[in-house]
Amino acid sequence: TPPCTATITGQSAVVVVNPIPVVTQFIASNSNVCAGDPFNLLISGTPNATVTVFDGTSSTPVPLDAAGNAVVSITVGISAATTYTITGIASADTPSCAATTFPAPVTVNVIAPAAITTEPVGQSLCPGITSTSFTVASTGDSVSHQWFYNGSPLSNGGQFSGVDTTTLTISNPTTANAGNYFVRVSNSCGSIDSVLAALSVDQPIVIVAPFISSNTICEGDTQVWTVNATGPGLTYRWFKGTTPITDSATVTGSQTQTLTIANAQLSDAGTYRVEVNNNCNLPQFSTDVTLTVNALPQITTQPQAAASYCSGDSLTLNVVATGTNLTYQW
Repeated sequence: TPPCTATITGQSAVVVVNPIPVVTQFIASNSNVCAGDPFNLLISGTPNATVTVFDGTSSTPVPLDAAGNAVVSITVGISAATTYTITGIASADTPSCAATTFPAPVTVNVIAPAAITTEPVGQSLCPGITSTSFTVASTGDSVSHQWFYNGSPLSNGGQFSGVDTTTLTISNPTTANAGNYFVRVSNSCGSIDSVLAALSVDQPIVIVAPFISSNTICEGDTQVWTVNATGPGLTYRWFKGTTPITDSATVTGSQTQTLTIANAQLSDAGTYRVEVNNNCNLPQFSTDVTLTVNALPQITTQPQAAASYCSGDSLTLNVVATGTNLTYQW
């Protein structure tokens, strides 16, 4: 059988292959933020695609614009480090195509704010201390410290060291260093000031004029000494020789500024001094003074004469007496 032939013209078909959408950029405007501060997530990729962003709790669809960009504004801020993950990318084509690969997650960290956990403590110093220090304990990311004295920032040098650390040291403090100190702890999220720590430096004890002085009194008289001294919280202790004096019926003020010896006796004669002290226990002593007690004159042998004398006889009368620097008047 001979073959048969014919010309047949078929219909053409157009096949459109929609591309798989992609995200080419997924970053945060700032990877380290202060608690509560706003920031943005920046997304670039296939124009008009919809990107799903998961923040660990909920998902948010984010449409890209015609240029393939989107900005996700996190206005409420976060209080802890948060990781953002793209879990879906869908094209705007019909039919819509979905991506199966996604960019790396983005983590935004929260900067720990500056905080003070242990405050500096005020001090009261005795004279002669070689050094003292104030210390603060603080927390926070990348914190710095600055110490202040009476409201003004301190600089390292001279008596001061550690002005930009947790411990401020003052060498050989004097009354000129007395005042209020505090530290400011700072980082990129702000600063916090410590409480005021007061420093006081006691004045050294000084015994001043008029000074106590030696004296001579008569037996039965009263001797009063008063010491004058400067310094805080002074205490007094009087001594006879090296023996502390105690109050008695005739002696009062043995632990006060004024010592009184009433109805002085010969046994009260001697050397006296006073110790002036305070809680720093750096006592100062007065100079030694001498009390001389002169005995009252006493006639131990009365003058005696014969019962009668002849005219022209001589009469001699004698008296014997005790005492100091005696004088006689017949």
